[in-house]
Amino acid sequence: MALLCSSCQQVINNTDSKITCQFCGSVFCSRCLRYNDDQQKILCPRCNQDIDLLQDRLNRPSKPSIVSCSHLVDVRVIQRDLVYIVGIPVQFANEDILLKYEFFGQYGPIKKVVVNSTHIHSLPNQKPSVSAYITFRNNDDALECIYSLENFSIDGNQLKASFGTTKYCSAFLRGTKCTNPDCMYLHHSGEQGDSFSKDEITGSSSRFVDMTRPSRPSDYNDYLKQDKRPSVFPPRRIMKKSPNLVKKMAPKETQRNSFLEMLAHEEDELPIVMEDPPGISLTSQLKLNRPSARTVFNALLMEMDET
Repeated sequence: MALLCSSCQQVINNTDSKITCQFCGSVFCSRCLRYNDDQQKILCPRCNQDIDLLQDRLNRPSKPSIVSCSHLVDVRVIQRDLVYIVGIPVQFANEDILLKYEFFGQYGPIKKVVVNSTHIHSLPNQKPSVSAYITFRNNDDALECIYSLENFSIDGNQLKASFGTTKYCSAFLRGTKCTNPDCMYLHHSGEQGDSFSKDEITGSSSRFVDMTRPSRPSDYNDYLKQDKRPSVFPPRRIMKKSPNLVKKMAPKETQRNSFLEMLAHEEDELPIVMEDPPGISLTSQLKLNRPSARTVFNALLMEMDET
């Protein structure tokens, strides 16, 4: 439904500024702005009250209403700086341990580590383990952490790393300001492609798995390691190739094709003629009728025996 200006009754479109009076609640467009005598304050066209406090709200989107946010209560959104890991042996179930360089510290600066030590996982053929949430400062560090831990086992347990998900802050859903400075929940509308229902998550839908568990590049092991410091978890790779490294790391098939192409363009050697020219057979061209060294040697031995 189109929004009409309370003053001129014209439609307020997306290119116009919407001003709401904090006293009477009327909404009007920027074309109907009126100022007081000293041009310092905006006057509401309907109640004539000063609304200078709303000056900084021009062009700001209005806060989502409780009704419009009600459907987001059960929605979870991928958080690309958050890594969720399962399979961590219980002897490492400590935030201070996991923060060390030998574990997750090597992948980049970390904002927060939360270990879910209250829920012990007991999987077949594996020792008891716990899960943990690692929040990195940079999205790239979280992604490369997932790459590094792919197919990695420790103390008989295979780790599984994926992007974590988060829910919307309850204050955001109510349309109020969150007063918790350490709140880790979402305070803005997430991307539609990164949003999932609880059913999609619990059912491990293919879309959810593909989005949260990215597979590392096929040439991942060709990248150089970040450094040679000893670590418990696999070392991080340097995902940016230097120009000199690109040639060295060329796939084998590419190298083979380059070699064949070089042979095809070699100008110093004449190609073999496959059709018999007049008077010269293919056998003669290839010199297949020339006796081998062994044949010559055997003939000499026979001559010596006869003499």
